[in-house]
Amino acid sequence: MNREDQRSSRRWEVVGGSSTQAVTIALPRAVVTEWALATFTKERMAEAALCVATVSLIGVVLFSLHRAMESYMIVGFAPLFNQ
Repeated sequence: MNREDQRSSRRWEVVGGSSTQAVTIALPRAVVTEWALATFTKERMAEAALCVATVSLIGVVLFSLHRAMESYMIVGFAPLFNQ
């Protein structure tokens, strides 16, 4: 059995005492890829990619706005702080 077969084979690992046990299963990448392609349609994958891109873009915009508000004074509020 070569190294690739060892990584891709399923392994069971029992952790903990007699009252609490956890089971870890490592599945081969081919099985997970096959399941994902059978489960998710191309339309759903495109929607997920669009959601990730949107959330990332909103995060960048909010972070940039936060940094700008720390660094620069907004001109419309300047008279309130000069009193």
